[in-house]
Amino acid sequence: MKTISYVKIYKNKKYKGKFIALLENSNQVVGVGSTPQEALKKAEKQGCEDPVLTKVPTKATAYIL
Repeated sequence: MKTISYVKIYKNKKYKGKFIALLENSNQVVGVGSTPQEALKKAEKQGCEDPVLTKVPTKATAYIL
C-alpha cells in the first residue's frame, strides 16, 4: 500500500478549520465545507459516493493522549 501525504492539504490556508472530503486512498480533495454535510454534498456533486471526511485543524499542534 502506498503512503499518502496530507501535508500540502494541511498547509493550504483555504482548508484550515474546514471539513474536507477526499477520494478514498488519495489526497485529492473533492469537497470542502464548514460542516461535514456541506463537504459531503459537494463531493457527491463531483461524483464521489463514498469520500473520506476529515477536519483540517486551524494550526498544527501536538496532542498527548
